[in-house]
Formats: sequence, C-alpha cells, structure tokens
Amino acid sequence: EQYSIALRRSERIEKLRRAVARALMLRPNNLKLHCGGHILSDERTIGSLPGTVIMAWTRRYTAHRSEEKLIEAEEQREHSKRQRERKDSWEVLVHDMLECMRAMIVALWKTCSPATMRGWLKTIVWIVLLVSARYVQFGMPFLIASAMVLMFQNLGTRRAGEASAYTVFNNFRALPGQLQLEDLQREILQLPPRI
Repeated sequence: EQYSIALRRSERIEKLRRAVARALMLRPNNLKLHCGGHILSDERTIGSLPGTVIMAWTRRYTAHRSEEKLIEAEEQREHSKRQRERKDSWEVLVHDMLECMRAMIVALWKTCSPATMRGWLKTIVWIVLLVSARYVQFGMPFLIASAMVLMFQNLGTRRAGEASAYTVFNNFRALPGQLQLEDLQREILQLPPRI
C-alpha cells in the first residue's frame, strides 16, 4: 500500500513515524522506517533524508505469539480498512440507489409494455428495499425472500377436474405417460405392458 504524508522539512522522523503508524493503524513503537538504504533514527529531521520514498515495516509475529493474537490483529486491521473505505457510506448508498433506479427505469422503459401505476409503484418500492438491504449486507437474503414471495403469489388455482403435476395432490393416481416403478419392473422382466 502507498500513502502520501505531508510534513515540514524541519519535523523530526519521530513525528513522521507516528503519522505513518496512524495511517497504517499500527503502534508507532513497533514501526521501523527505511529510506535510501538506511534505517531512520528519531533524531533526524525530514529535510536530512536522501529521498522522498520511505518504506515502513513492523516486527513479524514470532512463533511464541499465540495464533489468536495474530488473527485478532488481522481482524482489527481489516476492520480499520473497512471503516476507512466506508467513510462516505451514506453518500455511496444514495449514489448506488439513484444509479440502480436510473438503470432499472431505463430498462423498464425499453422493454415493458404499458404497465399499471400499481405495478410501477411495486417495482420502485422493491428496488428501494433491495438497495437498502444491500447497504445493510442483506442483499442475498432479500433476493431469496423476494423470489419465494413471487413464487407463492403466482401459484394460482386449478380448475375443476384439472390434474396436478404432483401425484400427491391427485389421490396418488399417476398422470398419463408418467414413468412408474411397475412399468420399469415389467420392462426389466420382459413382461407384457399394462393396459
């Protein structure tokens, strides 16, 4: 990762180390700075450095450190990185919502026949809920729940005398042309077909 830090040339390396540690979310006393082939001491000033590119590193975890502390430190670093990235999360949410709504409206405008106002309203509410669910990291559960609601709303009803696609709902009578175990046994044993 690369960071840009602006300090005056008269500042000491100690202040630079603290600024770098703050940017990397590390402890300053564990951080080492390297410039032009030399490890930098805290007494030097920034103006005495041979270049402007500085490398920073910290001690590696040794074997005597517990695995839990290593995992905890990594989780803390990831959390801090996510917090920095989500600094403007409200603005990102609004932007995503508007962009998603614009794309959906354009797609609907091009492909849909004249729809009812109620249908448009349902679609817009669904899009707003989808973007909100995505913001709180529940996008996939929302899509799955939406699919289930859509399936149950479109189940419909059978007309009188119409057979179901499932034998369970037809008093266990097979549909015409449905493969049954008895038919398979007759074919294997080379018995005449049932009529």
